[in-house]
Amino acid sequence: MGEGRVDDYIKRVIGLLRGSSLNSPVRIAVMLYLAGKGYAYFNELLEVTGATPGNLWSHLEKLEKQGMIRVRRVIKNRPRVLVEATSKGLGETLKLIRALRRILEEYGGD
Repeated sequence: MGEGRVDDYIKRVIGLLRGSSLNSPVRIAVMLYLAGKGYAYFNELLEVTGATPGNLWSHLEKLEKQGMIRVRRVIKNRPRVLVEATSKGLGETLKLIRALRRILEEYGGD
């Protein structure tokens, strides 16, 4: 299909990101991981994102403030921080994935 249509999709994705908590690579990585798994421990997210502990914590606070995740401290063998995706967070993440998929389909799926 035409370039104009692809440009429209790209503009929609950029608009989604501007108005979303998902306007950071670290936050996108966290939400994509949680979309696949539902929950993760802080140390898992450190490994997945490659962020420093302070940087990751800052991003988690922003996601939690926006209602995208829940952060809980749990004691199971040892104290740990558990991060869970909320239905709002999953919904926004899936909306972004769908928009990106449309762009890829426009380019032939390569």
